[in-house]
Amino acid sequence: MAEREKKKLVVTTNKIIFKPVDLTQPVFLYSFMKKKPTITYRIEDDFYQKLEKFTQETIDNGYKLFENEFINIDSFYKNCFKDKPDRSDHNFRQTAKPFYLIEAMYYQIFDNENREAFNKAERTVIILPDCLSYLGDKCKREKTELGKICTRCVPKCQI
Repeated sequence: MAEREKKKLVVTTNKIIFKPVDLTQPVFLYSFMKKKPTITYRIEDDFYQKLEKFTQETIDNGYKLFENEFINIDSFYKNCFKDKPDRSDHNFRQTAKPFYLIEAMYYQIFDNENREAFNKAERTVIILPDCLSYLGDKCKREKTELGKICTRCVPKCQI
């Protein structure tokens, strides 16, 4: 068995110690349930090998698919280490390339799962960072009681 599969977890709550749990098996707290649960997943012996393969293929395919969008990320990443540590976004700017792709996927999945509820909402507030503004400090957003509202003054702007 791989080292990751051998690890055990001990859960403590209010000084009650539960026995170690095998993390490769589904965990059920039968004492809190009225009937035996249906097993919805099971981690097989080759789970982590399949996960590693899936992850690498997804990242490789993502880099190919978004080649134009990711063209400058490597040089941007290298330059970020020259930043002064007092920048408010210092740590965020040092995000490694794979995380940009994974974050984009995460937000797309989150959007897919929540789009219907979002569209049904009577009023919504979307908070976007100023760094997305194409014009930066010269942005022509209008100030309102809800904050700044985009006027679509520049077609390339991402706001």
